[in-house]
Amino acid sequence: MSSIDPSRLDMNWTRLGQKMLEQSLWAIALAFVFSFPLIRSQSTQSSLSFDTPVTLTGNNFSTASSTPVLFSLPSASQITVSLALCTTASNDPPRVFLSNSSNVIPGPNSGEPNVYEVTLSSLGLGNFTLELPAGGDSAGSGGVLAVYGGTTSDSLEIGVSQGGKPSSLLLCSRDSSFLPANHNILYF
Repeated sequence: MSSIDPSRLDMNWTRLGQKMLEQSLWAIALAFVFSFPLIRSQSTQSSLSFDTPVTLTGNNFSTASSTPVLFSLPSASQITVSLALCTTASNDPPRVFLSNSSNVIPGPNSGEPNVYEVTLSSLGLGNFTLELPAGGDSAGSGGVLAVYGGTTSDSLEIGVSQGGKPSSLLLCSRDSSFLPANHNILYF
């Protein structure tokens, strides 16, 4: 009759436990890594509409340099995005990036094709005309606008118009009583 050596049994269970722990940690690590694209694509986006300017002020701007404020663009074959910085630029003025695909979050380091930055002139104004795929992309949207940076002292107006004509509705006013009824000011 053979006897079982308890020390060998404990050693086998220990090796089995370590192997299972290693496999579990790998599974958790892979699940974590592959969850990022899903989280990224689920970012909350407000929608921009033609001829309805939106103003970002104060706490609307993201304090994390890698987390933009996102807007979906309306669908048309060609749109023009107009920007107006309504205050003197801060030390971290907002930067605006566009993509003609709703599947891409545009940004300074996106590395994706068809990502463009709208530059602001010394007067704080900027326009960019964007060609969009016929009928929108596979998600049926016109694209994405992303705002990076900005501080509580910044104020940025965003307007979108059809075709190559810049939006004429940007007003840059701190007093909302001067704004038209279709003007949205975002306060958080």
